[in-house]
Amino acid sequence: LAPEDRKAHGLAASRPLGENMSLSALPEFSPRGILDLRREASAVAAMISRLNLRASSPAQKAGELSGGNQQKAVLAKWLLARSRVYLLDEPTRGVDVAAKNEVAALIGELARQGAAILLVSSELPELLQLADRILVLRNGRIAAELGRGATQEEILRHAAPG
Repeated sequence: LAPEDRKAHGLAASRPLGENMSLSALPEFSPRGILDLRREASAVAAMISRLNLRASSPAQKAGELSGGNQQKAVLAKWLLARSRVYLLDEPTRGVDVAAKNEVAALIGELARQGAAILLVSSELPELLQLADRILVLRNGRIAAELGRGATQEEILRHAAPG
């Protein structure tokens, strides 16, 4: 789960970045019930590099990161846990254009690897770029199901009341 409010629900802002990233994957780093700190540090460092996450070190507090880097840290913790299902709620809200592109590329990579992704977004270009299927909601109900190749006009027509 990558929640819309990453500061309140996605990260422990006062805790180190590395700890935030590895928390969901602790079983991966504790093969016999004892935390292997070297293995954890190595995995965190590799993920920081893979996601181009800009931080002074894994010890930097997560709350000190930019919005885009916080979002990448939220995604990193589920990548380290080797999740196969992702619920991404407004994954690019409040991040700069470069971070949006990096997050979109990561989502595309996960999909190509066979992960199931439920993407909730109010940004139509993001949906059109990333989604294989788009469910348009109106008044809490599904108003339309559209496939790849849908247009913004189609989405808006189904979303509009009346």
